[in-house]
Amino acid sequence: MIINQSISSGIVPDAMKIAKVIPVYKAKENNLFSNHRPISLLPAISKILEKNVHKQLYKLWRWC
Repeated sequence: MIINQSISSGIVPDAMKIAKVIPVYKAKENNLFSNHRPISLLPAISKILEKNVHKQLYKLWRWC
C-alpha cells in the first residue's frame, strides 16, 4: 500500500530517504581518509520501491 501510494502521488516518505553511510577501504594506506570511498546503505523498503518504479517505467517504455 505504501509503495503504490508513493508511486501514484510521486512523493517518497522521508524515512525511505535516510541512508547509513559507511567508509569502505580502497587501496594503499588504511589510515588515510582519502583512501576510502563512501557506501550508502538504504532501507530495504526503498529498494523495493525502486524496483517497482523500474518495472512500471520499463513496461511503459516497451508499450510506446
